This record gives sequence, structure tokens and C-alpha cells, in this order.
Amino acid sequence: MRKVGTRIPKVSQQIDSRQYIEGLGLKIERTTGGEFYLRCPFHADRSPSLCVSATKPIWWCHSCDSGGHLFKLGQLMRDPASQIVDHVGEVQPEQEMKYISSLKLEDYPSLPSARDLKYFFEHNISTRTVDRWGVKRTKLFIVFPVIMHSELNGLVLRSLIKEIEPRYQNRPTGFQRREYLYGHNMYEPTLTGMTIVTEGPSDCMRVWQAGFTSVVATFGGYVTEKQVELIKSLSSRTLLFFDNDEAGLRAYAKVGEILSLMGREVYVPDFTKYPEKGDPASLSDDVLEEVLAQPMSYLQYRIANAKKEFVMPFGRT
Repeated sequence: MRKVGTRIPKVSQQIDSRQYIEGLGLKIERTTGGEFYLRCPFHADRSPSLCVSATKPIWWCHSCDSGGHLFKLGQLMRDPASQIVDHVGEVQPEQEMKYISSLKLEDYPSLPSARDLKYFFEHNISTRTVDRWGVKRTKLFIVFPVIMHSELNGLVLRSLIKEIEPRYQNRPTGFQRREYLYGHNMYEPTLTGMTIVTEGPSDCMRVWQAGFTSVVATFGGYVTEKQVELIKSLSSRTLLFFDNDEAGLRAYAKVGEILSLMGREVYVPDFTKYPEKGDPASLSDDVLEEVLAQPMSYLQYRIANAKKEFVMPFGRT
């Protein structure tokens, strides 16, 4: 059991841990060595990862790396985002833009982790995954490192507020994110020989977190010739996994056609199991597994959508 550094007031020692967590509506799965184990309510927890001391009012989740006093657990249960940082309002966009305009690759290691951002909590991405992927932040931007072959090639910044456009920006100036695949450094082939391709970094991280490690992202709903070559180098079978909305459906047609013409074996999710208007980051582990387990071929998809017209050029960088 990981210890919490802050000293617990004497009055808090009188809390009955079992009674408290059951009062929150949480179910104890097992008791081992004076500790209660239950499924963490803050992420899709397949096995009991949240540990509560039977003798002290402290808890810790071994999956999402969150924890503290039992009172904090109660507060988070009532308002999950109450202790997740939201920096909006602390700095003016003009100040932030001035700061990031000079952001360099060598500045990346000194940036703080993005593990405390509300954005990742809302996208079902754990603090452990954020740390594993090395995602950083500034006050108003998430900083995604683009790493290939152990080399940091560039930074892709995503704005946290709508007042800053474009939402995605590249650093340093001149870096072309469309020439790379996000997640290439975290990619691990699986027995299926299938490469999963998502649109954005968050979707890629969410799919990887669910156990599907052969996943990369294209930074948008289209691919460049360079990205096609990179995808081809990973495997001969590709499963496209975009948002289930109008833009996502167009992306399935465009990217699927391009990859098919390049000799790839292309698949898309079974839309009968894909929630309407859903996106990969919003799905639970169980739904992700169901959606990805038995995809349909791109040919089946085209037949089902034969009456629709799509434009299918290569995307611009």
C-alpha cells in the first residue's frame, strides 16, 4: 500500500473504512492483508485496482495512480472534476501565444506533466497513461511529443480553449506533423497483425490504454503519402477507427480508399456496435473491445454506403 505523505488528523482515524466506501456505493471485491480491493470508479477498471486500508482512512488506485484520504475519495465521487486542474482563466491567450511562439524542442523536458488536466479525465485517460506517453502542458495547451525511432521530432500543441485558433499547432515552426504518425514510439505489434489508425492523439492513447497496443494516429481524418508509407511499414492489415460522426464517415471513405489502392487490407468498425456520435476516447474498455473485435472489411463498408459520394484526394500537410 503506497503511503500518503500528509499526516492524518486523529479524529479521522475513527473512520470505519468499510462502512465509508460502501456508503459511497462502492463494492469491495476482495480483502487481502488488511486492505480492501475494489474497482476504481474513475476509469474502466477490469480488475480491482483501488486499494483501501482497513485500518487507516487512505486509498490508492494502482492503475490510475490517484489516491489520498478517504474524504477525498468521497469528494471525487460527488464531483469527479473537483480536484482536476483546469488552467483556463489563469492566463490570457495573448500571453500564452507569446510564450509558445518561442517554444523549442529542448524546452520539452522541463514542461510539467499534463496528468492533472481535466481534459484527460473527461477522455477516460488515466494519469499513468499520460505519464507513459510523456504528454506535457503549458497553461492553455496540451503538448504531445512526436517521437519516432527514439528521436523527438517535434511537438504538437492542442489548445484547451476555443478562443485560440488553430486548435492544433506545431513546434518548432516548420515542423510538419502530417509527415509522422503519433504513437509510433509506443507501437507494439499484436498477434492479429492489425494496425489500428485513429484521428487524434487522445484517441490513440485511449485505445492503447485499453490494451490495443498496435495503434497510431494521423493527426486528422486524412493521410499524406508519407503517412501511408509509414502505415504500410507497420503491417499489411489496417483498421481505421475514427469518430462516428459525419466528418468521421467521410474520413473512413477517403483514407480507406487510399490505403486500399495502395494494396492494404483495410477494415472499419462494425457500426451496429459503435454508439452514435461516439469517438474512441469516449468508449469504455468493454465497448472498445466489442467494437474492435470483429470489424467489417472496407469493401463491406463501401457496399453499405454505395449511395454516398465522397472526395478522395490525398490530404495536404
